Amino acid sequence: MGVHGGPFWAGVVSGGGVYTHYDNYAVYAFTGSGEFVVRRGAQGGITADVLVVAGGGAGGRNDTNNNRSGGGGGAGGMVVSSSVSVSSGTYTVIVGAGGAHHATGTGGDGSNSSINITGVTAAIGGGGGGSTAHDSGGGSTADGRTGGSGGGGGNYDGDGASGNAAQGNAGGDQTGDYANGGRGGGGGGAGGAGSTVTAGSGLANSYRTGNNITYAVGGAVASHVGDVVGDDGGDNTGTGGESARYANAGDGGSGIVVVRLGAV
Repeated sequence: MGVHGGPFWAGVVSGGGVYTHYDNYAVYAFTGSGEFVVRRGAQGGITADVLVVAGGGAGGRNDTNNNRSGGGGGAGGMVVSSSVSVSSGTYTVIVGAGGAHHATGTGGDGSNSSINITGVTAAIGGGGGGSTAHDSGGGSTADGRTGGSGGGGGNYDGDGASGNAAQGNAGGDQTGDYANGGRGGGGGGAGGAGSTVTAGSGLANSYRTGNNITYAVGGAVASHVGDVVGDDGGDNTGTGGESARYANAGDGGSGIVVVRLGAV
């Protein structure tokens, strides 16, 4: 990787993020909250490419005596801003945590991520996946929760929730078919809506390393057979947590903020 601009940027910016460089770029990646400091502007200001991903929602679970599973957690909202003007100052970076699974019921929502640079919108945490509340005798189920991307609905009657149109997509509805093994809806992702059983896709971005990394994938849907533990969403990806049956659902993946500076 090249080091173009590295010594210059070392005198201009600092912060709590992890500093790397490649080609003609200097990068600060925040995997936790901190500060991004521009100590002096380059000719009155600098420009940056900024990626903000919120925490993903947790999956929902089923605790009932039937063949059903909860809905997948919605992905954290994903915001990509290019060539943003940044003046001298201190900028607060907040990296949202993933939503936590609940011992029973609907998954928790992810938390928002942000950096207070003018023109960079905060990313909204993903919505938790819906749960199956009662048994096959006609009990109610929980819908997914709204968020950057919406959580999937829990089977038997749960609907997927809406996402923020600029940051993500809706979660999927449940199958509604108990006789053939009801399953919840997949969590929505930044690249596509969830559907029955299937999670929404994420989106790729290259700001952090120069190679594409996929962020904000919707939470998957657990099998409706057996005691199924849901997988957690990946750290610093904003991915939703997987749903579960008779076990703990997956937590949502934490978010990330990446600031990429061009060569000078």
